[in-house]
Amino acid sequence: MLAALFAAIWILVLPVVDGRLHAHIIGHSHCDPGWLDTFEQYYQRDVSQIISNVFSVLSRDPKKKFVWSESSYFQRWYESQSTSTKEAFKLLVYNGQLEFVGGGWSQNDEANPDAITMINQMTEGHQYLLRNFGVQPRVGWQIDPFGHSAVTPSLMALMGFDALVINRIHFNVKTEFKNRKHMEFMWRGVDVGANASATMFTHVLHTHYSAPRGFDWEEGSGVGVNANNVRERAKDLSRQLHERMSAYRTNQLLVPWGDDFKFRNAQHQFSQMDQIINEVMARPDEYDMTISYSTLSDYFKAVHQEAKAASPAIAFPVYGDDFFPYADNGDSYWTGFYTTRPVMKAVSRR
Repeated sequence: MLAALFAAIWILVLPVVDGRLHAHIIGHSHCDPGWLDTFEQYYQRDVSQIISNVFSVLSRDPKKKFVWSESSYFQRWYESQSTSTKEAFKLLVYNGQLEFVGGGWSQNDEANPDAITMINQMTEGHQYLLRNFGVQPRVGWQIDPFGHSAVTPSLMALMGFDALVINRIHFNVKTEFKNRKHMEFMWRGVDVGANASATMFTHVLHTHYSAPRGFDWEEGSGVGVNANNVRERAKDLSRQLHERMSAYRTNQLLVPWGDDFKFRNAQHQFSQMDQIINEVMARPDEYDMTISYSTLSDYFKAVHQEAKAASPAIAFPVYGDDFFPYADNGDSYWTGFYTTRPVMKAVSRR
């Protein structure tokens, strides 16, 4: 399988680029519109609290940033707010603290839906954001579909996206991509008629879309940060991020900080991150890195600026295939959803 897969990649020479690691912390909460519970159950228990608390933190500190994806949940929250809250939220969008990414009604699967369904759900979300904020998302955020279709970069190019973030690709493929520094590439999609040569600059998340190991403070595994252990915690984070950086071609590193339905306690999450950020930025030479809150637009702008400024300029590989099937490991192939429950799927389509 790997031999056929990598036949689609053009190998390019990677120039040496000096400089320390620049970590871009991307705060996010992945909120499925229905999964183990219904849309409304998730909204009432989790999502309304998440958006409200993130809004509160960002409103008090212009250095804080966050990204949001699912327009269905956002509309449910936004339409229930007062006029003053709506205006305050608009300011967060306009000053770049809150960025809508993806922006579809949901984050669609890429294996089962037809192209029209994908276009329709994206249109629904984008029209709502354009109508209320005058903005159109510029970065695709497909972090949880179970494999990725080569139709996706073509459609997203036609939709006006500038870049795309994906995650769930076969574990062997991801390992090979890391070894070859192919975790960012130009993805040449299939011919969808209107634009046969559509390509999309694509980033593959290094270690899923969760916070780095030991730094999720809404889980028991997250070790709290205080004055006594902040240097130890910063060193642990620095070690993890330097390991990740070896898989990419620039010194810019996208670090997702979240997971499913996270940031219910946004104040605690940000206050813990603040301590580590302050520690690293007080001693950037010691940690050989800088770190800051960012949006995806901030990150991709920095990547392209560094790639262009390098001498010689940094070139990225080109990829021309899909990412099916998806597998976590040798015993976990996510393929049953292609064919299971055909009657229910047909009823849903009708």
